Amino acid sequence: MDSSATLAEVAKKEYDDTKFWRLVAALNQHHGYFQWTNAGPRTVLAAGSLIEIWDVSKFYGKNRETIVQIHNRDKAGAYEQMLALANRGISFGPDVQRKLEQAFKAEELDLVMAPANLSDVDTLEELALRYYQHKKYWKLIRWFNPKLVPSDADGTWRIAPSTKLWILNIIP
Repeated sequence: MDSSATLAEVAKKEYDDTKFWRLVAALNQHHGYFQWTNAGPRTVLAAGSLIEIWDVSKFYGKNRETIVQIHNRDKAGAYEQMLALANRGISFGPDVQRKLEQAFKAEELDLVMAPANLSDVDTLEELALRYYQHKKYWKLIRWFNPKLVPSDADGTWRIAPSTKLWILNIIP
């Protein structure tokens, strides 16, 4: 924590309601920041304290079909966000990848960089269809592989059989 706060203030910030101060207390009782028997909503946690907070998954309580629908919607949105970055000319590199991973993790999406399977594909559009289910995402492949795919390449750029391209993919 950057500054001191009461259990109720932490509950308000993390769970949008002070009534969850008991949850914050229960999660953090073993850290020695306070005596459990004396804890109350005004119990202060000192600045610099490392506290535990639980988040409930957005998938909690949903059936399998709904989970798949939510995941697919979020996955498509993530690919659109990456495509917007590529279209804006932002250079892809470790810092951008790390920022994307952090942003998408908050949305319960995991990014993985992996070698592309190039069997039975000839162009960037075909490879985009394989991994992203739409050929418009060929720009992502060019974006992820700036040293391997020329900056003036378009979706019909032919992939040499010896090329080792990388794919940044969202996994369940």
